[in-house]
Amino acid sequence: MNARTELYRNRLQAGLLALLTAIWFTSAPHAQASDDNKDAMATMEVLASASVLQDQVRVVFSTQASASTPAQVNRKLSENLSQAREGLTLPQTVELSSGGFNVYLDYGKDNKPRGWTGRASLVVQSKELESVSAVIEHLGKSLAVSSVQFSLSREARRAQEQALMKDLAKELRERAALATEAFGFKGFEIVALDFTGGANFSARPAMQRIAAAPMLGEAGPSLTLEPSLTTVEISVTGQIRLRH
Repeated sequence: MNARTELYRNRLQAGLLALLTAIWFTSAPHAQASDDNKDAMATMEVLASASVLQDQVRVVFSTQASASTPAQVNRKLSENLSQAREGLTLPQTVELSSGGFNVYLDYGKDNKPRGWTGRASLVVQSKELESVSAVIEHLGKSLAVSSVQFSLSREARRAQEQALMKDLAKELRERAALATEAFGFKGFEIVALDFTGGANFSARPAMQRIAAAPMLGEAGPSLTLEPSLTTVEISVTGQIRLRH
């Protein structure tokens, strides 16, 4: 009985030793490959920006009227807008469209209705400041200027995005090359690029508002169209493989 037990124990130990040896030989090549792979991964974020002069202006003109009925208010507002348009020659580079048209019940200090009041507006938009100046001067003789807003046009935005993209690619490659040399690697490879938020292009228009001119000013408002600079930014996060 003891001889059989000893024989069984010897065979079991031999089997375990063979199994462990097989596992070691199977796993050893994978571990060796991992040791030989000394490449490293680096994440780099690059930002490029530029200051661009806003090339588009949007001016909102408004008029106000009061009457005892909504129909009378509507008629007065329409007449005011029609009179403002009379004699206006609209250049092809200038867009003129109707804005808001609101009619509401007007209350006095005693919180009792005293009639109806309405407000209507016209919107002028253009990328040609010289052409739009004449339109603004004409409409401003009878309408109030509610707001003036400068912004960057779509065409200018795309052109700036293309220019910044080239600068962005150059900066990312230069940083990757610098990291390769500084950490003792022989080369690098750009593995992946992540343009946050669709290239993270953000034009930041500066809102410029002026005090409303009198509703029926004879001379019209005196406006100086001076667009400001806006900052355009584009960023990318790159996954870089540094090779030995």
